[in-house]
Amino acid sequence: MIQRVVTSELDEARQFLLVNIIETYCELSDEQNQRYLRLLSREEYRKVQDVELTWMDKLLLKGELKGRRETLLRQMTQKFGPLSDGVKKRVEAYESVEELDACLERILTATSLEEMGLDA
Repeated sequence: MIQRVVTSELDEARQFLLVNIIETYCELSDEQNQRYLRLLSREEYRKVQDVELTWMDKLLLKGELKGRRETLLRQMTQKFGPLSDGVKKRVEAYESVEELDACLERILTATSLEEMGLDA
């Protein structure tokens, strides 16, 4: 199924969505998964490998960002007390690991949300 999606003329977003659906709802047994991985290692499935990696990378990044946002919000709440909706929205708007890591480092020495650059 993934091979058909990859060789279709669908745009990247639709391919991503379909691969996500296939991966989520077409669970494989251990034996089937081993066979699938063997097939993927073959050269003719190079495009499938690329889409598969892209899908996994996006999922991992999404989880990484979510975890960092939650950690930052917990630390800020612990240090500065209840946060306004505006501050929470600013943290939720961060879309890079680097931005969140910078905030996670700043919280170690910051004495206020202003110093964090997040005052609302």
